Order: sequence, then C-alpha cells, then structure tokens
Amino acid sequence: MTPAAALTPKDLVDRAAALVPMLRSRAADAERARRIAPETFDALSDAGVLRMTAPLRFGGCEATFATQCDVLAEIARGCPSTSWVATILSAMSWVAGVFPDEAQEEIFADGDPRISGVFSPTGTAVRADGGFVVNGKWGFNTGGQGSDFTSSWPS
Repeated sequence: MTPAAALTPKDLVDRAAALVPMLRSRAADAERARRIAPETFDALSDAGVLRMTAPLRFGGCEATFATQCDVLAEIARGCPSTSWVATILSAMSWVAGVFPDEAQEEIFADGDPRISGVFSPTGTAVRADGGFVVNGKWGFNTGGQGSDFTSSWPS
C-alpha cells in the first residue's frame, strides 16, 4: 500500500472513485442498517480517505479542503451515507491534528485514524487525576461504531 503522505490530491480522488462500484453495491444495506459495514471502513482506510487530513508526520496527507470535498463527492456517487461518515471521520482526523503531541501520538500511532466526533454542547468535562471526566448525553455519533476514538466537545 502506498503511504498516504505519498498520495497526491489526484491519487486520493482516483482511489475514492475506484470505491464507487463497491459502495453502490452496499448502499441499500447501509441504509437499512443505518450504519456502514466494517468492510467499508476498511476500504475507506485502505484508500487513504480516513487519513487524508491527518498530519504528514503521522502518515497523513494534510489534504486541502478542496481535495477533501472532491474525495467525498466521489464517495457520495457510490453511497451518500458512506460519504457522510467519511466526512465526519476525515474532519475529526483534521481536528485531532491540533491536539497536544501526546494525544496525536496515541491517535495516529497505527496509521489508521478512525475518529468520530460530535460538536454538541450537551455535556461537561471536569479535570480529574490523569485527564478529564466527561458527562453528558449524545443521541447519535456518526461513525462511532467504526471508530477507535470518539471525541466530543462539551460546553
């Protein structure tokens, strides 16, 4: 597999376009299940989609917003639901790129960042020994079932 950092914007778009037939074949199942299949997460990862906005130093591409939009538009041609999930996970990879170094090292360590997130001011975070205690209620978290990390930004 080509490291994501070596992928050009065209490579990312071409890889996304190559997923369209597979995504179309799974789109109805994704709609019925209200989630994308684990194999679809793996295909997105293998294509470099989940790390396209990740920092270069962790094997990401630091793709521009325009490239991200082009990639996600290709994915949507196959399955709009998968494109929405890929939108959230690629955006969260970008957000994690501004976390402190220690957090980035943990999140990006295996080169396959699968981070879902919710921007919803419905919880609280209180500093505790070794980190934070987060409390709240989030009714839905796009892509959570396929994520290794789930982030929320409380009020």
